[in-house]
Amino acid sequence: MERESHDQRINSRPDLVLIDGDRESNNIWRQWAPITPIIDMGEIERIEVVKGPSSVLYGTDALGGVINIITKTPDFALKDEWAFNNGATGIYSSVDEGWYGRYRLSGGGHGFDFMLGASGRDNDNYEDGSGNEVNNSQFKNQAFDFKSHYYFTQIIL
Repeated sequence: MERESHDQRINSRPDLVLIDGDRESNNIWRQWAPITPIIDMGEIERIEVVKGPSSVLYGTDALGGVINIITKTPDFALKDEWAFNNGATGIYSSVDEGWYGRYRLSGGGHGFDFMLGASGRDNDNYEDGSGNEVNNSQFKNQAFDFKSHYYFTQIIL
């Protein structure tokens, strides 16, 4: 009798992936392993993980668990005046001589808010603990994103 490898057990138990609580098509996630960053890492506020079967709450897609990726949200809509905020982030990684940069502009007021961002990332092959270069571990991407909300009625807190 042949034993299953750890990877076979993981791949045979599908996880449900949610982004901001909305179900994502599992076909997207099964094409790439590990999960390809289709969301810019600078816009992730937190990641919630529910281990084990969760199909009672989420349906049959959640036999292996649930991964809920919560993104940052602008919070200017409830202000009575217009307000804006901007920021830039830069990160350097010495293990793969990589860099990451992001610029974000957000603002709003009077029931409307928005967040606009642009980022870039470039990483070379990294070195393992022994100092050997790991071939084909380089990574590049650019991302642009936009998120907005409009409240048609006044929210009473």
